[in-house]
Amino acid sequence: MKDGAVTCLTLLAVGVSYGSLSHQAGLHLWQTAFLAALAYGGAAEILFVGTLGASGSPVAAVLGGVLVNSRNLAYGMNVGTIAPRGWRAVAGAHRVNDETTAFSRTGASSEQRWRRFSVFGVVMLASWISGAVAGQMVADLTDTDAFGVDAAFPVILIAMVLPDLRRQPTLLAALAGVSWGHRLAAGRPASSGRSSDTGSGDSSATARLWLDRAAVVILVTVAATQATYDGQDLTGLSRILGVAVGIVALWRRVPMLLAVLLAMATTAGLRLLGAA
Repeated sequence: MKDGAVTCLTLLAVGVSYGSLSHQAGLHLWQTAFLAALAYGGAAEILFVGTLGASGSPVAAVLGGVLVNSRNLAYGMNVGTIAPRGWRAVAGAHRVNDETTAFSRTGASSEQRWRRFSVFGVVMLASWISGAVAGQMVADLTDTDAFGVDAAFPVILIAMVLPDLRRQPTLLAALAGVSWGHRLAAGRPASSGRSSDTGSGDSSATARLWLDRAAVVILVTVAATQATYDGQDLTGLSRILGVAVGIVALWRRVPMLLAVLLAMATTAGLRLLGAA
């Protein structure tokens, strides 16, 4: 559960940043907390309040949030393979996101994966809302980017799927997904290919395998895009290098907590030296 604790603490810090942005956009405390609980998407809420703060259209802010959260469709299909039937699956749908999907993947069985998903989803929601409320209340004092917090989440996502990435077919699929995601982030159309026919056989096992791989590809794509882009513009070199240091540390089997701290320290240090 140590990895989950690191993720929740990082999410708490990112929630503080979101609360600060929300305050700057003119939202009240209750609106910030309600949006955090209702959308529960992290990037979607930050995009929403960021658009409002930049005097953008509320309609554009909503559509942008919906587009960002559309990846949850694939996550939901992946979690659906381990979810029990009935009301628990419906209630669990609200907890589907990048981190809960990634965290659930480390379970040894379907039951354990569902348990990790369920518990972590509730704890993470509490962390997210708490951070948002704290950020709203101390908006004038908060600058989480100075501590390199924005470099932590891409590293955490990679850490969650690293065992899969050590297998060549999944790694190649993830790299293709990163290329596709970067084209979209840069505003360029992504070329579409023809899906291959999986043929006959155990359709249930095959579907689960490809849903599993799809979740890994999306998680890596999101991590890479968050590491290198702010909207459609390239982010500063400090975040890119910080995330790179964290990923190299993970690949060298450095513990997740230390890898995240290395990424944050590198990013914060470069910014302290004047790098963007």
